[in-house]
Amino acid sequence: RRLLGSVMKSAKSSGLVDTRSQWLYIISNAKNSSSNVEFTRRLLKEGDNVAFIYNTSKRSNDCVGGQMCQIKEVLTAFSLALDQAIQEEYEAASQIAEEEWEAIRPTKLERRDFLLKIIKTH
Repeated sequence: RRLLGSVMKSAKSSGLVDTRSQWLYIISNAKNSSSNVEFTRRLLKEGDNVAFIYNTSKRSNDCVGGQMCQIKEVLTAFSLALDQAIQEEYEAASQIAEEEWEAIRPTKLERRDFLLKIIKTH
C-alpha cells in the first residue's frame, strides 16, 4: 500500500498523471481486495486516466478462483492449443512438398490467433 501511494504521488508531482497519459497499476496480492485501493481516491482527480488490476483470489481445495489454479488452467489451455496447432500443421505439411509448405505455412500472427482462439474455447 505504501509503495503504491509513493509511486502515485511521485507520478502526480512530476506531472505525469493527466488526461493525456494512462496508468495501469497491477497489485498481485491484495489481501483485502477493495479496501487496498480505496485510499487512492484521495490521490486522483477528475480526468486522471488510472486503472487498477488486483488479485482477489482465495485459496481453496477445489481450486476455484485460486492463483495456482488459474495458472494451471492457462498452461493447460496453452499446451492443448499448441498441441493442436502442431498436429494440424504437421498433417498439412506432410501432404505437400517442403517448398509449397514454406509458401503457405501460417504466419506468426495466424498461429497466435489460432492459439488464442483455442485457449478461449478451453
